[in-house]
Amino acid sequence: MGGVYQSHPETITYSGTIDGDTMSGAIEFGTFGTSTWAGKKKK
Repeated sequence: MGGVYQSHPETITYSGTIDGDTMSGAIEFGTFGTSTWAGKKKK
């Protein structure tokens, strides 16, 4: 996934794992740094 921010191309990279009804992982926002993400299946 990618995009353009103020005329500079940026790449966004997701990685993660699935464990039952939950998912979680890391996200890298190119030159803007990294963070984590998580989700849970709605029942």
